[in-house]
Amino acid sequence: MASQYVGQRLSFESQLCTVRYIGEVKGTKGEWLGVEWDDPSRGKHSGEHNGTRYFECKAPGAGSFVRPNRPSDPPNSFLAGLREKYITNVEKSGVPKPIEFGKKIAQEVGFDKVAKKFAELDTLTNVLLDYMRIKTCDEDSEEIAATCANLQKLDLTCNLFEEVEEVVKLCISLPKLVSLSINGNRFMKYQIRDQYRHGLDRIKTLKADDLRSSWTELFELVNNFTNVTDLSIAVGDIETLTPDITPRVSDLRIASRLESICLEEHAIGSLSGLADLQNLPSLRKLLLSYNKINAVYSPAESKAVGKLCFPSVTYLDISHNEVGDWTFLDDMRIAFPNLEALRISHNPLYGTSDARTLTEQSYQITVGRLGRLVTSLNYSVITPAERADAELFYISTIVKELSGKPAEQEAEILSHHTKWQELQTSMLSSSPESYYPYMENRL
Repeated sequence: MASQYVGQRLSFESQLCTVRYIGEVKGTKGEWLGVEWDDPSRGKHSGEHNGTRYFECKAPGAGSFVRPNRPSDPPNSFLAGLREKYITNVEKSGVPKPIEFGKKIAQEVGFDKVAKKFAELDTLTNVLLDYMRIKTCDEDSEEIAATCANLQKLDLTCNLFEEVEEVVKLCISLPKLVSLSINGNRFMKYQIRDQYRHGLDRIKTLKADDLRSSWTELFELVNNFTNVTDLSIAVGDIETLTPDITPRVSDLRIASRLESICLEEHAIGSLSGLADLQNLPSLRKLLLSYNKINAVYSPAESKAVGKLCFPSVTYLDISHNEVGDWTFLDDMRIAFPNLEALRISHNPLYGTSDARTLTEQSYQITVGRLGRLVTSLNYSVITPAERADAELFYISTIVKELSGKPAEQEAEILSHHTKWQELQTSMLSSSPESYYPYMENRL
């Protein structure tokens, strides 16, 4: 029992968990460990038993009790995990896993050469150490630097780290490291002592998804990095990042450098909920799939329509959200005046049918409403011919909507089609022979 403590990270039969409680459970004999599983499906409750709560879980239903004497998987240091993955596992199985040596893929050469390369750990440029039970960086920094002299990309997804500082100590020892993934870890301490901060200066890409951290904890983590341009903090419960939410994104040390940010799988309901991101001057790519976005402006911000602007963003992914109104595109076009590429598939706009790609009509309406703004839609480049056809089709849908309606309703109908006047002018100048038949039908 002396070696076990609240906050400890453990692995049982390759399933990771965090100790949340140590003690007795009423109605049972002996002591128990109350644990929260990284995989919530393994849980049996949220920390309670027979009406008494013993601990809290960050993920509902992820808790259970295990006996303190249950054998756990032994934790690894960094180099021990590296050697287990890339030397011991290969020797045991005889089948090497995918790995990069510079620009070469290991499977492209014979096994003898691969085995030799695996033994030469200092040649590795990209290392994947997910689920390797790594808990510490106990080795001498010079030994790590010599062993991983060429390592540029390191993936430490789902390990047993308890303190961010352990990861930072490792980064200090990797002279060429530029990309770090710490997805799925469950840190208990986010503070880093000043003498270790310089170890993060080389990192350009940081992936910190699914940490079950609060926004304040995420901010503290990310704010230790000074040169990151590509940031992913996906999977969590963020609802808004507006200037009145503290700490503010725009106060990050990397705020002026950020070029790409991934906020997928949160609880964001509107684009205006991300208003503080307007203050990131270098932001080019914004990834927001699998949220709850259904409007550019929330109902409470209806009077602010037209004030939201992300002038530097050229790529936006809002696929797999709750967009169900075509006027969303009108507001979005104003909020993203320099948008070049958009992904908006798998939204209610396109109905409930299975659609890996947009239906032809939905695609055309999207292109027509966006006008010349976007050059790529759902990974497809919009050709001039496709754009012309789409704009003509969109005009036809407006004409059909106007047909048979009294004149006094026209202004109301057209208020939902802000591109109407612009499209008319464009079609009259570029393709009047195509445009006039539609207008004759209207008359």
